[in-house]
Amino acid sequence: MGDVGIIISITGAYFLLVLAAIMYTRIRDTGKIMPGLSEFFLASRDVHVAILICTFIGSLFSASFALALPTFVFKHGLGGCLYAIAGDMVGILFMVTLYKALRAYSVKHDLYSPMECLSKAYNSPWVGFTCALLMIIFLSPYISMQLVGIGKFLEGFSGGEIGYITGVGGMMSVVALYLIFGGMRAVAYTDFVQTIAIFLGVFGSVALFTYMNWGSVSGLMEAALETKPHHLSVPGPEGYYDWPLFLSISILTLGLVFQPQLLTRGLMARDDRQINAMGFGLFIGLLLGTIPVFLFGLGGAVLYGDSVEPNQVMGVIFQDVYNHSLFGLIVTGLMLVGALGAAMSTADSILLAIGQIFTRDVASPFFELSQKSQVLLSKVIMMIVLGGAFLIGLRPPELMGDLVVYSASATCILVPVFVGFQWKKRSDKAALLTLAVGVITLATLAITKTQPMGLQEGFLTLLVTIPTYWLSSVILYKRASQTA
Repeated sequence: MGDVGIIISITGAYFLLVLAAIMYTRIRDTGKIMPGLSEFFLASRDVHVAILICTFIGSLFSASFALALPTFVFKHGLGGCLYAIAGDMVGILFMVTLYKALRAYSVKHDLYSPMECLSKAYNSPWVGFTCALLMIIFLSPYISMQLVGIGKFLEGFSGGEIGYITGVGGMMSVVALYLIFGGMRAVAYTDFVQTIAIFLGVFGSVALFTYMNWGSVSGLMEAALETKPHHLSVPGPEGYYDWPLFLSISILTLGLVFQPQLLTRGLMARDDRQINAMGFGLFIGLLLGTIPVFLFGLGGAVLYGDSVEPNQVMGVIFQDVYNHSLFGLIVTGLMLVGALGAAMSTADSILLAIGQIFTRDVASPFFELSQKSQVLLSKVIMMIVLGGAFLIGLRPPELMGDLVVYSASATCILVPVFVGFQWKKRSDKAALLTLAVGVITLATLAITKTQPMGLQEGFLTLLVTIPTYWLSSVILYKRASQTA
């Protein structure tokens, strides 16, 4: 396991070098060690388009695509990756349209947070305040997924020599350093490198994994047809992905592009062309990323069966790849750098978004805070939430990818409020009513474990919140017009 320690040490050194370079540039240009408000939250809206594309893809895919989705395929077959692809394709359409409107609105009014845009548009601090509180609650599972993904990967990869607590604790230390000293620019530059590394590592390792066990992709497919034929169907070996559930999960996945850490990437863009480039980059990334996700999950199911815990299957696969040859060592190193970087930067991005919305949307509307105080308060809140996410991750679900679905389901509550933020008939009362109805609906379905017609809870909640927002807005607008 000596080489494993070397790879992890190199990865840690890489993170520290990126952080040191960002801090050196900041000190040289501004004479300040700590970033200002705009730099801390939005990298001063001044990053190259290639970095913006990579930070968006890296924050969206993160550990979920490289580590979590293969566990879905391993457990439930083909549907385990197709639902995410279908949902993200729908999400691209919403992303390009909404992000342009939000960016223009935030620049016009000098705003730093997507929730702050809602408060301004609805002329009510309570709309942003409520959305901010909901997002802080809803995003904790997504942060936990990053921690669980890396902890379980390192545990399986090292054969148990690197314990879950050790792996997660080490990553949390790096996350904390980036949050305190780096800000969004450090996260964006890390995303750029790790996105390239993870794609190279994933494609190289899946090619070697397939070759060393079956000789070719066709050999793997033949073995799957013989031993795991149900993994090649959408219902899957356990019938989990029946069509109502598959379609509803696919649609609710668009909720991910409404999460504040991704909306923030839209606010970071210099102009609309950069947002178009983000959408195109996501489309290409989805097409390319689906291949290794499917082959890893299917190959793991054929090779290991029930002898490996789903959350550890990727670690076991990379242990085999790593021990095979020098090429295996190289691609494993790239994958490890990419996976650790993806999980770390996504956790950083979410925590920055939480600190941002808490400070700008929960505290600032009601208390007078200087910009320095806002940055300091954000850091305190981020450390608290990071600790809470660690506690959630101590008892993860059987499939860590479930945490992604939970988070997307909850975020769907906010979709109508965001989509209508510039609608002529928008109403703060309608927005607050929609949020309340969404929370009650999702909580009721989750507690009672009810899935009418086999549809996923988040999708059903979306079906309730959309007409609630539309009808209440029309009624309130009509009454206001009559009164006037």
